[in-house]
Amino acid sequence: MRLLAIFLSGIVAFAVARATEPQIENHTATELASLRNKIVSVEGIAWGKGWPGLGERVVLATGSRVFLEVRKDRQKFPNGRLVRVIGRLELRQNRAAQGDESGYSKGFEYWVILDPKIEVLEAIRSESVDEFPPKEE
Repeated sequence: MRLLAIFLSGIVAFAVARATEPQIENHTATELASLRNKIVSVEGIAWGKGWPGLGERVVLATGSRVFLEVRKDRQKFPNGRLVRVIGRLELRQNRAAQGDESGYSKGFEYWVILDPKIEVLEAIRSESVDEFPPKEE
């Protein structure tokens, strides 16, 4: 009975840890970890120009979001357009607001693409985060 309780508590701990990991739909945390600090491409809708908070992002076909670190002087952000973004994928941490600070009530992690190259598209060809350039089969 004790062994069963230990086993079940392990499963619950794993599920809780898994639920709190920042994920992009259709990708496991392990798959994303293997793409961390690598050049990737994502396709979706460019969104969030001028919004407070984490700022510009690409909303993938699955509804997942990847934030962008866009230099304001670099290029015009095509808000609301279909785009392909190529850049280095990084995991960032946002801390909870302290005391009277404004901000998020809880800390969290999120995925961001650094120094993105943004290309406007007519149609989306990929619904996932892919290493760039693509590996040949």
